[in-house]
Amino acid sequence: QEWLFASLFFPLADSRGFCAMIEGLYGKKAAALYTQAGDYQKTARFYYKKAEDTYYQANNWAAYDDWRRARDQWDYFYSRNR
Repeated sequence: QEWLFASLFFPLADSRGFCAMIEGLYGKKAAALYTQAGDYQKTARFYYKKAEDTYYQANNWAAYDDWRRARDQWDYFYSRNR
């Protein structure tokens, strides 16, 4: 839980120097846990962005389908009533 507190104040980009500091203060196990937490955070961020992209792509296709359906409906009624 200490790595969670520390990750709020130190970005993971500086994790090497921070891990050395953690190792000096708390030992190698804490530094390894912090490194592991950083890896989990990168993986979670990757899958979050992938899921978000999938959601927006699905939303875009649904909006396009709605537009196409409305266009076809307008074309049908327009061509019948000319």
